[in-house]
Amino acid sequence: MKSVALRQLMYQVNCMVERRKVKFSKPVLTDSTPKWPASRFSVGGLRHYGEWIAVCAYIHKNLKLHGYECKEFYTSEVGNKFVRALESRLCSATAGQLYQLLIAAREFEAPIEHIVLQELRPQISELRTEDLLRLPRVVTTRDPEFWGPIKEVSFHEKINKGNRKLTHAQK
Repeated sequence: MKSVALRQLMYQVNCMVERRKVKFSKPVLTDSTPKWPASRFSVGGLRHYGEWIAVCAYIHKNLKLHGYECKEFYTSEVGNKFVRALESRLCSATAGQLYQLLIAAREFEAPIEHIVLQELRPQISELRTEDLLRLPRVVTTRDPEFWGPIKEVSFHEKINKGNRKLTHAQK
């Protein structure tokens, strides 16, 4: 039987994932916008990557406070719903935002690394050089399918953006 604290946490996270009619700021009215903007500006749920990071931190803090392991939450139905909702919204995140989510996943013990890496793989060349160099310390996977394209990313291309020239890193 789950404790009251764990059930309450699951209820709160479920409400955050499923909430509707959250009031977000509407766009400024101009000549090109209609007088009553579309309803998409008032549909809620966790949309911004910062909200996902905040919820991961909230889950981690509350579980540790009550002496639970994070895997107890993420193996539950609500935990799986949270991960699926995150997965469905990652397609709009940039490479930098995905990198921040990877850092949060590691820090807050959220099992979302494989999902974030799937989205990051096609955008890996858009990462800043320092983030790319820190990636091996952030990611726990040693999957050659993921690391192969990273080796192909030319440091020459990355550094050229700053008008500096370096040769390709030695393998």
